This record gives sequence, structure tokens and C-alpha cells, in this order.
Amino acid sequence: MPRFSVIVTTLGRLSLLRHALSSVLSQNSGDFELILVNSHPSKDAEVLVASFSDARIRYITTTPSEAHLNWDVGYRASRGAYVLWLDDDNYLLPHALSRLAAGIVSHAPDIVTGDHIHWYEASHPRRDLRNQIVIPLPLFSHAISVINGKNYIRALFGMPTMGPSSGARFHFSETAIKRERIDALMPTIGRIDFLGTNPRMMQLVLVASTDNIVHVNSPLCIVIQMGDSIAYRWAHKDARAKRPATVFTHSPVTADTYVNTVIESLLFAKEKFPHALAPFSINWSSVFSAYARELSLLDQHWSSINASWRELATAMKLKGVGIDRSFRVKNLLRSYGIKMLRTVHLYERALQVLRKKQPPSKTTRALALEDSVRTIEDCARALPNLVEKELGISYAAFAGTHDR
Repeated sequence: MPRFSVIVTTLGRLSLLRHALSSVLSQNSGDFELILVNSHPSKDAEVLVASFSDARIRYITTTPSEAHLNWDVGYRASRGAYVLWLDDDNYLLPHALSRLAAGIVSHAPDIVTGDHIHWYEASHPRRDLRNQIVIPLPLFSHAISVINGKNYIRALFGMPTMGPSSGARFHFSETAIKRERIDALMPTIGRIDFLGTNPRMMQLVLVASTDNIVHVNSPLCIVIQMGDSIAYRWAHKDARAKRPATVFTHSPVTADTYVNTVIESLLFAKEKFPHALAPFSINWSSVFSAYARELSLLDQHWSSINASWRELATAMKLKGVGIDRSFRVKNLLRSYGIKMLRTVHLYERALQVLRKKQPPSKTTRALALEDSVRTIEDCARALPNLVEKELGISYAAFAGTHDR
């Protein structure tokens, strides 16, 4: 039995998939199996897999209509003691599995998670970040420690944290989960089905159901931020058209914002796993405040703007959240103003002006890459020299691969 099963699922994005697979096969720890589940009807992915000539890749095909089950298909085919789902557009740094293994050896955790850095590729809508690596500050400590994962959930629910917060983000591309923990979910969820069991819900329940979580405070993964990234273009109507529409059956509001998908996941998870999530309750004042910020940016039809704010005001009253008389008027004016700027194609320019006036971030640092960097794999190759040049430290000290 291998220590890790790395599962990559794809809809045939070969230009990205090639680099994700390469990143796994380039690990300096060989105790893994790599499972690729592809739902694209063409044979191109099969040709790509053959080009690697590596027996560690197990290739599984499903139909496009079955793509929502790909995580489940990969999991059921896997044999590793720990499972890691790697997004097909992300990139594991060469030391990722060995650092996760160090956390496993030292604590035998149910969940071991690391950290990541971002690469903003060349067509990202934020021109000031294009082709840059963004790293968190302060830099990574490389400590391996047992953490209180409940604080992560409290933050999502808008609740105050208890004790120190680790800063762990539990991105699946840098998180390995013990097989037994996933098996324990199956009697309730049946299977991992993205039409119902989305990654956020799984993340919540897995973290809530155990106190044995280890955080490896080292960069293990490069997470791409693309021009159509959901995280940064969610409010844009064109970006929304590129992903399945969310059906809100639990949230008291229905506008298609990122925060609302989180609300939906929280409520659905509490319904499915009431015991594990009983200690957590949504701070509706905090959640609605975040939702309102996104709602004002949502690229809706003119006729939908007023209805969305009316719905939010009703939901706030229903949940006992205080609201002053000017709330809807002020936010309506803001939404209409942003919509007008979009209509006359001045919105992006206005954002650029505002960003130039902002002080430098105290929590992140952006490092500019050479124009020759065109892919996430190029980014990974350029990273060591960039770190040593811009940060003045060795790459081993940055990545946590120096002798400890």
C-alpha cells in the first residue's frame, strides 16, 4: 500500500493537466500512486498519459455526464493510506509529499495540511498582478504542529476563534486525509457527488470530525489564479457562465455570489452532519455583511439589482440582524453606480486607479516573474532563483527543505 494516493480529475484541460501530472511525478518522495480521472470524450488525455511512460499513473475514464462523480471514482480506485485531491490546474512543489510525510511520521494525524503560494498568470484581470507570484507574510516557519482545526470552521461561520489560529487554509491540493476518515463519511453521504457533496462541505465535516490535525507550515503547492478564476471573477456574468449554476436550497438569499455558496455549504453540512457541526452557528451579521459587499459587485441585469437588495433586507430581518433605513438605499446606489461604470466600460479603469492609491499589503508580497514564464511549471522552475534574488534567502530556507 502506498502512503499517498494523489488523485487528479479533469475535463480534458490538457495544457494545464500536463503540468499537474508532471509535478506529482517529480516528487522527491516516491511513496505514492497517481490516479487520473478524465471525463473528456477525446483520446488526447490518454495520449498525454502514455507520453510520460510512467507506471505510477493509473488512468480512468468517465463520461462528461459523470464528471460530478470523478472525485468519488478516483477515491474508490485508490489504495493509499492518505488521499490528496490535486486540482488539474495546480502544481505540487517537489518536496510536497515528503513534507506531508514528515507530519505523518511525527504525529500520525487524520489530516495533514500544508500551505501554498499563488501564481497570477499573464491574462489575469488584475493587471498589477499579472505573471507574479504572491506569497504570504510573514514567511513560512516550517513548523510541524497539531492545530485546532475548529478555528478554521469558526472563521467560516463568522464566529470568534478560541486560542491561537494556525492560518491553515485546508486547500485540498495541499491536504492529505487518512482513508479511514473519508470512509467514515460514506454511510451518510453515500458517495462524493459534486451535485450535492461539494468540496466545501467535505472540508467542513472532515475538519470538524477530528482533533488530530497537523499543519506543515511550508509552501507545498502553487495555486494558479487565472483570468477566469472563480475567486476573482465570480461577480462577472461571463465567469458565472463558465461554471454550473448554483441552486440555493438552504440559504435565505439567492444571488449567485461566492459567499452565498459558502453559506449554502455551511447550512447543508449542518443538516447532513448535525452532531459534528453542532458547536458551530452562523453569525448572520458577519455573513450578511460579506454577502452585501459581493452583492454590490455582482454583474446583474438592471431589473435584478433592486430585487436582490430587497431579498437581503428581508433575510436580515428574518435572522434578527439589525438594519437601518438607509441600508438598502445606500447599497442600491452603489450597485447602480458600479453597473453604470460597467456599462460605459470604465469599471476596470476605476479599480486600477483605486488600487494605485492603496498602501502596500502587510500580509502578502508579490514577486514579478520574467516574461518568459508562460506556464505554472515555468513558474516552479523560476521560483528558486526568484526567491533568492528578491527575498535574500536560500530557496531551501524558503521551502523548508534545509536541514532542521
